[in-house]
Amino acid sequence: MLIDGEKWACEACVRGHRVTTCKHHDRPLIRINRKGRPFSTCSVCHNTPCPTPEEHTKLKREAEAKSSSKVQCDQAPL
Repeated sequence: MLIDGEKWACEACVRGHRVTTCKHHDRPLIRINRKGRPFSTCSVCHNTPCPTPEEHTKLKREAEAKSSSKVQCDQAPL
């Protein structure tokens, strides 16, 4: 059954693969996760999905550029 746009079913229907036809309002319900592979989590804001992916990829690129330039400076011969 759908409650506020989320799919819910009782434990017996989940075990019996009857999630879409569950109509047991009197039993404890379990929220059913969506099908498929989950979205990846953003490494900057740790949200799934990321609300501002363009800004965060730019921040990650800048951080990588700084760290790689620092490594190059440290490895330069004297």
